[in-house]
Amino acid sequence: MYKCFWDSLTPQSGALAAWIAAIATIALVFGLWQTWLTMKKSARSEAFKLMYERFNAPDMLYARSILARAYLNNKDGDFWKNNVPPEWRLVHFLNQVGHLVVGKRIDFDDVVLAYADHITRIGSRWGSELGSDYRENRYAPFLRLHKRVQASKTPRMFMTELDEHYDEEFWKCEASLSTYPKIER
Repeated sequence: MYKCFWDSLTPQSGALAAWIAAIATIALVFGLWQTWLTMKKSARSEAFKLMYERFNAPDMLYARSILARAYLNNKDGDFWKNNVPPEWRLVHFLNQVGHLVVGKRIDFDDVVLAYADHITRIGSRWGSELGSDYRENRYAPFLRLHKRVQASKTPRMFMTELDEHYDEEFWKCEASLSTYPKIER
């Protein structure tokens, strides 16, 4: 009467079933790999979003403002030796960003688009001081990030050290980020 499915299989249909199972397995593995990549990219985006929110938090806006004011008031001087905490907070933040880029926790292109001007400015102006003595290992992620940003082709305000000497508008905008009173040194 009725034939069972298994009874109607031939050697050729067994080979066809094996090929179909192999193709289905490859498709499944490819789908899982794509899902893993998407989840990893989503995690990097979330980490970047967290860092960007920290960069625009009130305490960091204050630190950015103090750094810009110190730069505008004392362009030729060396104000890093004063160890003013807000300025070091910004350098420490960018060092953490460098660490996250090295660990591939956030994308380098996102970092360049968001922080390239700060990284270029601080790295070019005070990189030798940050890389000297005991600080070389401490700020190594920032210094590597600075070199990598300098080598990238992404458009940014400060491309060379010469650009930095003629463009003060960026730092005037940074100085106006905080409404706190001007700190005299």
